[in-house]
Formats: sequence, structure tokens, C-alpha cells
Amino acid sequence: MDGAPEKLDIYGDTVYCFRLKGNIEHGMFVQMMNVEALTPNAPYEPISPEGLDYEPTKTIYDENGIIYILSFANESIFRYSINDEQYLSTIPLSDLSFTFTYSKSKGELYLGYDSKRITKIPAEEPFTETEFYRTQTTLGAVEAVYDNVFVACYGESNGSVLYTLNDQGIILDNATRFYTSKSYTWGSAAGRVYSFRDGISPNDIYSREINEQGIMSAEMQSPYHGDYTMKYPIRISPAGDVVVLGSGAIFNAITLSDAIQLPNQILDAAWLNGNMYTLYAIDSAVQLQKWTIPGYHSQTIYQWNDAKGFALCGVENRIIAIVRQDNTPKFYSFYN
Repeated sequence: MDGAPEKLDIYGDTVYCFRLKGNIEHGMFVQMMNVEALTPNAPYEPISPEGLDYEPTKTIYDENGIIYILSFANESIFRYSINDEQYLSTIPLSDLSFTFTYSKSKGELYLGYDSKRITKIPAEEPFTETEFYRTQTTLGAVEAVYDNVFVACYGESNGSVLYTLNDQGIILDNATRFYTSKSYTWGSAAGRVYSFRDGISPNDIYSREINEQGIMSAEMQSPYHGDYTMKYPIRISPAGDVVVLGSGAIFNAITLSDAIQLPNQILDAAWLNGNMYTLYAIDSAVQLQKWTIPGYHSQTIYQWNDAKGFALCGVENRIIAIVRQDNTPKFYSFYN
């Protein structure tokens, strides 16, 4: 079919594509095709990240000590073993993915594409990418929530929708009439997804509780309404008690109150043994900071010069910092 369809519907094994027919009033062109014709693009050959100059789009680590690094520009998910301190085999993708999430209970990665596709890939070889869900409007976020998947879709006027899907891609719940956010972050211990209201002044932080059945509650917002700067990333502590923003603002993760302000902004945050660690950019340098809790008294653990900080992971007995130096991301371990 020439041009993008106005609507797609699937009945049985047949896909019905509807498109307006020229300037004819109420005219509609309909094309039918077998669902097997809608196959994803074949992934490229795996790219080695060794010595590669790339910027991580998003970073996730799993319970097996593997860090997954999405590279939008390279259409790949690179994998790094914390225990072996080396890259593992690369997961090639079928297109340019802007976000992904990891489901611990399913052992699967879910990928979000600008083409409104969501696919899934097993976290173990062979990395076979399969179609999971296709949205009707622009895809904004994909987050693994318990055994389910949270999806944010953005449309014009009142066309924005939040979904929760089960592992078969069946809708469990949906919500409309909400402020759209460039990103959503799931806090598993808090049982909530966190977001901003981007494009609205003053900006604010919101949370929405989601239960194990995928049922979403109403949004909750902080009581401050402009008293604190809203800046990505949004990070939630493993205990589910606090949420910290890229601006250095910290909130109670349940009430979004009891806010405090760190003396500096941060690039990322992770927790280990009751302490919070952050990456802090100073001109062309990057510092690893340790904050003792309570009180949030800071200590500089390490500084990289001529560097760019990307991500932190708190894993078992160490903090892993991903920092770009010598034109490639490098991994540094700091033991508690």
C-alpha cells in the first residue's frame, strides 16, 4: 500500500489497512494482507563495542550482573558482564530504538520504536526479536511493571493514553487526560511510575500507583508547584522511600513531599548499603559522590578529567560507573 494507513485492524490472520481515497468525500481504500507479511526488519550483523565511540541511550542492569546498554545510533544493545569485566555478545536490533526495559520475571527485553512498534527479545541467546504490540499514536515510554508492561502513547488533544499490557500484549487497564512526560520511570519497591508534566509551567513531579494486576490509580503530584526544578533523570531508591531528580531535588517517594535540595545537580544516582552515590559534572570533569543518609553529607570518591559521565549501577558490593574517556565508554568499579 502506498502511504501510511489511517487505521489498522486485525481479524484472525488478516490485517485490514484503511486509507482515505483521494478527495472523495467519505471515500476509503481498504487493503487486506496476511499478518505474516508484517515482519520486522532483519537486524544488522552484531557490532562490537570494544573501543567504539558511542553514547549510551539508556542503561539497565539485571540480577545476573549484566549491564544492558542501548545504543540508538548503532541499532544495538551492548552487554557488559560486571563479574568478568568484559563485553558479552551484542544484541542487534531491527531498527532505531529510543527506549527499552527489562522484565526480571519474564527474562525479556522490551524495545520501543518511533514507528509505534514494541518488540521483545529474550535476555539469553538466541536474541530473536518478535513483535509484541503496535500503538495507534506516538509511542513515548515502555516500562516493565511486575509481570506486565506499562506504555505511554501521545496524541493530539485528548488522544494521549497510558496502557498496561500483560505478557501477551492484551490491555489490562488504560488512563487518559494526563500530563505528558518525556520519560517515565518505574519504582518497583514503591509500586509507582514517576513522571513530569513537560511543557507546562511550572513543571512538577507526578506518580501513579500500579498494582500487580496492572490496574492504575489516579495521578498524584507534589505540593510544591515550582519550588523545585524538575530535571531528568528520575531515580528511585531500591527501598522505594525516596526519588531523586537530575536537579538534585529529593522527594519522599510515596507522598512526593518532605523535599530537600542537594547543593549540586546530578547526572545519575545509585544506592549501595544505605548510601546514595551520584555522578556530578564540573566543566570537562566528572565526579563520583557519596552521600551518607540521613543528612546527605557528600564526599567525593573519584574524579575523571576530560570525561563525560553516563550512568551508575549499584550491584552487590560495588558501584559501577560508566564514564566516557579516550573516545569510548569505560566501566569503573568502586567497592564499598
